Amino acid sequence: MSDNFKFCQAQSFSLSGAGAVIGDVSVTLKTFAGIDGTALTMTDFGNIGFGTLEPGNGALEEQICFTGVTQNANGTATLTGVSNVLFIAPYTKTSGLLKTHAGSTTFVISNTSGFYDNLAGKTDDETVTGKWIFPGDNTNRPTASSDVDSVTDTDFITRGQLARTAIAAAIAATTTAVGYSKLSSVSATPTAPVVVETADTRMPIQGENDALVGTSGTPSSTNKYVTNDDTSTSATASSVPRRIAAGQLTVATTPSAGTDASSKTYTDTFTTRHKAGTLAIPATTQVLTVTVGFLAKTIRVYAVCSSASEPSTSWGVWNATDGNNCALVVTSGSGYSTAEIFYVNAQNNAYSLTGHVQNVTATTFDLDVVSNNPVGCNIVWEAEGQQ
Repeated sequence: MSDNFKFCQAQSFSLSGAGAVIGDVSVTLKTFAGIDGTALTMTDFGNIGFGTLEPGNGALEEQICFTGVTQNANGTATLTGVSNVLFIAPYTKTSGLLKTHAGSTTFVISNTSGFYDNLAGKTDDETVTGKWIFPGDNTNRPTASSDVDSVTDTDFITRGQLARTAIAAAIAATTTAVGYSKLSSVSATPTAPVVVETADTRMPIQGENDALVGTSGTPSSTNKYVTNDDTSTSATASSVPRRIAAGQLTVATTPSAGTDASSKTYTDTFTTRHKAGTLAIPATTQVLTVTVGFLAKTIRVYAVCSSASEPSTSWGVWNATDGNNCALVVTSGSGYSTAEIFYVNAQNNAYSLTGHVQNVTATTFDLDVVSNNPVGCNIVWEAEGQQ
């Protein structure tokens, strides 16, 4: 930062040539050098310099100011931007000389009234147009004479007033008004803290916060929440089962290979379905297709002969994992095979009935019946599955 107004001490100078006349805005001096002989420039004065023409010469004395200095090749110097300055307040400046001065007239750099008008007075109400800098610590800063509160918008305030009003004049923050608040903990970003009210629905209450701590501890990168993306309506690796649209919870399983059920996939559910029926006994060997309406997991077949000469009863169970190797219970008769789900031998094999389950589908199954004109026999079936 440079000084715009400087003080210069020099000896008397004289006007060159014929001098200067009224209205001149420049004045030429025979020489313009400092006491040590160094040529003076405008840098030695700042933005403006002050002087007096014909000091002590009565009415011819004139106060002037100048804004430029030109050192000429012939040793003379020209003051430019010359204005007349009134001797008394308000020290009005008027461009050009207001008096005529002869050659060799004396000119001095002096502390004129206009010069002093550029200085601040301790007891004056001053308008300071320059920027004043007060370097140093607290002891070198300007202070007020007393801690008095400012009364207008343009007044400076003291530190005391700031301390008294910074909080007292504020209001508590609301949802519509900006105000002061208190942080519940140290802010993660101290330069820009964010205040969230505990009643904000985006923040968990204490009970909700406590509930976040599950059996495996608090949520973390290794203890993540299970979301809908982690579920599946089908049995897939590392997924949580999810009910299908109808409300059932399904899990796919694959049974062991069997003659009639190899490579079939069945659906386990938690809702059991049941259907039963009675079949007419055919007179000859044939395949009977039974409509169930769902994929059966277990099929039980009962065969009962009410022949008076040799009554007999048998029943067997087919399931998805055993294929045709069924549990077969015969209460009378003989000659059955474990491949058969039921067996009835009436009147010394004159009238026999055997059979087994095959071709189980999502809605039907077949009974492969070997019939030798049984008498008084009935077949009752029931199927169970899961939705």
